[in-house]
Amino acid sequence: MTYELFKSELLKTLQKLDSKHSYQIIPQTKAGSQELLHCERLRAGKSPALDVMGLYREAENLDLNFVRDIAEMFSSNIQLIEFMEDPDKTFEDVKETICCRLVNPTQKAEMLNHAVHTPYLDLEVLFYLDFGKFAREMGINCLIAQGSLERWNLSMEDLYRIAKENTMRLHPPKVYSVTQLAEDLSRECETVLFKELAEELQDKGPCFQVTNEEHYLGATSLLYPEVFEAIAQEGRQDLFLTLLSEDEITVEPAVGNPSTLQAMLQEFCDLSSSQALSNQIYCYRKGSGQISLCLNADRMRQN
Repeated sequence: MTYELFKSELLKTLQKLDSKHSYQIIPQTKAGSQELLHCERLRAGKSPALDVMGLYREAENLDLNFVRDIAEMFSSNIQLIEFMEDPDKTFEDVKETICCRLVNPTQKAEMLNHAVHTPYLDLEVLFYLDFGKFAREMGINCLIAQGSLERWNLSMEDLYRIAKENTMRLHPPKVYSVTQLAEDLSRECETVLFKELAEELQDKGPCFQVTNEEHYLGATSLLYPEVFEAIAQEGRQDLFLTLLSEDEITVEPAVGNPSTLQAMLQEFCDLSSSQALSNQIYCYRKGSGQISLCLNADRMRQN
């Protein structure tokens, strides 16, 4: 990819991602040794600048995916800066960025004290403004503060609906076959440990991991029963779901003794340095359209 094509694709991608702003690349020295990407901001303030020429020279893999990554980071940074300058934005300003995530109420008690949330089974749905890749990479959480619903004259039901729609649009669930992962491990890894792991995964049958493309807050997929209905219909059986982190859900057929799975999950929670999102097993019964806590999993298996 030539430098001119790189610049052209970068500007084109930015405009697709963020039609509210105008972007331009401006030479900064007489020798033309540096060209900076600027954003003409809608509001007053200093725009961040990106050394496009330097980035092009230092990049290891110049392709359209790299261009999109850079564009997403830059436009995300612009949105975040504007929000920081004016945190009391109107609902119309932010409605396209309102998303939701699942959190453990015990682990995130302090966060829940200051943010809008609503219960979901043994978890809480937390609402936030998604300013894209830059905010995620920097670990910045722009939570919707308590009092926002009154200020926006918005009901919890409407907020929940909008957040679910935006989350589905921005971070649609993706389903990965764990058995395919096992086959890859078996082919590519020679160590006994990986061989044993591959065999264990294959013995479990049609297992899946549900997350999103970024593998970030993918456990929010639990809010979309239609994802699990598709898996259940494909396998023609009910499902057990475990949430080992906020980033993914492990899905396996609802066969065997669920107490064994519960014991394994509890052992993971006790021994792991990272906290599971939940120490409960969840169930999806084919055709039900509903996720439930597997408190009576034996009854579900027998019916």
